[in-house]
Amino acid sequence: MRRIIKGLAAAVFSAAVAVTFFSVGDSGVVKASADEDLGLTVAGVKVTSKNCGNIDGNGVFSYDIATKTLEVSGSWGSGEELIYSMVDGLVIDVTRDSTLNGTFTLIGDTVITGEGKMTMTSDSTTICPMGHSLDIVDANVDITGADVAVGSSSAWLNFENSFMHLKGGDQALKFRSRSLDLFACKITDHDEYIEINGTLCYPSDPLTEINIMPTFGGYEVYIGADNITTENKDDVDGTGAFRFDSVRDKLIIDPAKIKKSYRIEVLDSRCKTIEVLPGKAKLTELKSSGRLTITGGGKLDV
Repeated sequence: MRRIIKGLAAAVFSAAVAVTFFSVGDSGVVKASADEDLGLTVAGVKVTSKNCGNIDGNGVFSYDIATKTLEVSGSWGSGEELIYSMVDGLVIDVTRDSTLNGTFTLIGDTVITGEGKMTMTSDSTTICPMGHSLDIVDANVDITGADVAVGSSSAWLNFENSFMHLKGGDQALKFRSRSLDLFACKITDHDEYIEINGTLCYPSDPLTEINIMPTFGGYEVYIGADNITTENKDDVDGTGAFRFDSVRDKLIIDPAKIKKSYRIEVLDSRCKTIEVLPGKAKLTELKSSGRLTITGGGKLDV
């Protein structure tokens, strides 16, 4: 199974969380009340609707409340806890090359992705997901920890189509037993490693340094004859009618830009949702080897 089903046997964490009320303003932007608790602290600053556009004051961190997306764009840190998150469904989007010195504590399912390379160091465990899943998807990361680069004994780790260099003083990775999943990527420097109680070992010693490379040929989602890949996913056939959200496993169709009838074929479970934007899209055929959810404000005729 490519991804761990979120929430299965997750550890229970008790916390006093303030009630937050959200409203939608005239612009359609989600806003939070003054008594908000978004469950997110970045660079020692509690994130609110007032400071979310520039959390650290230097333009490195910003947060979109509606999409739960934390944007990282630059260098920051002197060893402190950079991110403490209780946000379930948090997306950390590295938009440009960024060097961070500090730690992430993630108490909620989290995705790390982005166009930029994220280089991180810390004097402990650098990225620590606790009782939830961490997905590193379509990313480029170089993570070093004095103890562990990524993981905890209660973490589910899912790595997909990413360049990764991981180095830890004690071990590179730590995870819940049998809860490491690699999709469209592989460990390149150790062919005969084994897992022992949530630690990758060779032959029996913990691996302290691991390199992971993509092995990706495409998402096996076809628009006509075009297989969606990392190179064309933002505009599959050049018309602007189709794009693929690889973080949310969603094909987005814009009927206003469709000038002919298309055939769509989904050969595996990589694509879980088709979102149709307002308008009417006509397809000659829609085939899927797995279950698909059709959503959005538009109409799909097949």
